[in-house]
Amino acid sequence: MPQTVYIDTSVIRYLTAPLSSDAVVRGCQELTRQWWNTRCVREMTYISDAVLAEIKAGDPTLIGARMDIAEQLIYFPPHPEVQIFAELLILGGGLNAKARIPAQHIACAALQELDVLVSWNCTDIANAQNCAVLRKLMMLKDLELPELVTPFALMENSYEDLQY
Repeated sequence: MPQTVYIDTSVIRYLTAPLSSDAVVRGCQELTRQWWNTRCVREMTYISDAVLAEIKAGDPTLIGARMDIAEQLIYFPPHPEVQIFAELLILGGGLNAKARIPAQHIACAALQELDVLVSWNCTDIANAQNCAVLRKLMMLKDLELPELVTPFALMENSYEDLQY
């Protein structure tokens, strides 16, 4: 069964940025593009005002391409509790004080009861070390923490294609 997915701005950046000369970053960009083209169900993929704000504050030469991606997704209008809940995630110790935007992404995905939050932000979002505290903070609001993953985790394994 398809899952509801929230993507943060890092995924959109990897989709639209020129391929990096760094082999690891380039591999992540290519994997993100493969996920987008083969696995992303646009009708079940969401963004929020935090994503749009980051896009508009980003590289002016890439805003148009990033907005083209954003326009293909479902937009959640601002939710009155996102800022309050984002503060709880920081003050409760789930995220550091500099992670205000990541906290908004997590809060939005949780408040909208989405299954997955996809991000390349492995410091604040797709970080297993944060999950235990974030889950406890979610329980305070009777919410579930979405799965916090990179696009790599959403790629289907195709063992038939492996070469040994």
